[in-house]
Amino acid sequence: MNDKPKPSDSPRNDKPKQPVPEKPAKKEEFMDSVKDEMKKEKKQGFFSFIGLQMKQGEFAPLRDGIGGIVDQYRSFKEIKEETRLKFDTYECVVEGAHDSIEYYILLILSCLIAAMGLFANSTAVIIGAMLVAPLMGPVLGFSAGLLWGSRKVILKSVFTLFKGIIIVLAITSALAYFIPGITVTSEMQSRSLPSIFDIIIALASGAVGAYAYANKKITNAISGVAISVALMPPLCTIGIGFGFGNLSLAWGAFILFAVNIVGISLAALIVFQLIRLHPHAYDEEEFQKARKRAAGQIIISTLLLVALSVPLVYFMSLSFEREKEKSVIEFTIDTYMTSGRIYDLNMKFSKLTNHIDLVVLLKKNDTMFNPANMTAELETKLKKKVILELYTIHLTEETFTN
Repeated sequence: MNDKPKPSDSPRNDKPKQPVPEKPAKKEEFMDSVKDEMKKEKKQGFFSFIGLQMKQGEFAPLRDGIGGIVDQYRSFKEIKEETRLKFDTYECVVEGAHDSIEYYILLILSCLIAAMGLFANSTAVIIGAMLVAPLMGPVLGFSAGLLWGSRKVILKSVFTLFKGIIIVLAITSALAYFIPGITVTSEMQSRSLPSIFDIIIALASGAVGAYAYANKKITNAISGVAISVALMPPLCTIGIGFGFGNLSLAWGAFILFAVNIVGISLAALIVFQLIRLHPHAYDEEEFQKARKRAAGQIIISTLLLVALSVPLVYFMSLSFEREKEKSVIEFTIDTYMTSGRIYDLNMKFSKLTNHIDLVVLLKKNDTMFNPANMTAELETKLKKKVILELYTIHLTEETFTN
């Protein structure tokens, strides 16, 4: 009697498991779309090129003959090489617009450096933050994507920039709110008082940045551009203003940040248009489409800059007024300083009040001027209330001389 095999005894029909392909990273997937466009461009052969030239009336076989075909082939090879170089430039620009892990690391570190530099009132530290800040990449990527006609690149650039802005504002607002003893420094104030000159700086720097990406010979100039049209310090100042509850500080810094963003994108778009940074270099129809896209964005950006110039004029006049008040204060203090020496002078301005912190070094037997008289004179000259905080430090003759 044959026993039927038990289910457990039945031969196993296991097939070898196929390896599951790894899902490409977001950055690789995003950059592959650019490479796919390049592959499509490479498929454009000489006969397709000839057909397009005939359609546009640039070539006629009977009219131009064998010599015309040879000339067209030379043009075809030159344009293919030119297009390859433009794809390389476009790929480089787009790569900087992607929110990779490197982008967030540089963003957070540059944000912390810039915030500490603003808190410590250190220009050198702030310059260090400018050099590593990655915010210019998405702005250039937006301009390139717009001219290229790539909706994916445009949206990716906008989202990358937006997420970077939110992260920086969150970090700096928290730092300003929770760290005790921080006050508004002159470095913060300078970012909250933009002027018309900042529009020119943003346009010139954006043009250099775009051209540096397009021309490998001047790539080293990008670090200089990062310093001249810094995006991180004014953005950090906005967050610090929120943390302090100082909306006037945040508003002024926002105007400067907006001017830099619009100016960079506008100048970059113009440069990319001039070098014809679009995929089909020999297709006049595609060129005209790119030209229309660029013209529309140039008009919008120009109108935005004109609108932003209105508060810039106000901030510029306010800055001049503060410099004038600063000169009056310094001159009056020097007049009253018949003895002693100024060790530190810090001035805080507002519409109704000027707050002056003055530290004076005195010899052991020196007498100090009457601060009430100087305060009254300053109020008369400035036509506003003056709060004077005077601190005196008495030193020996030897220490005072040194």
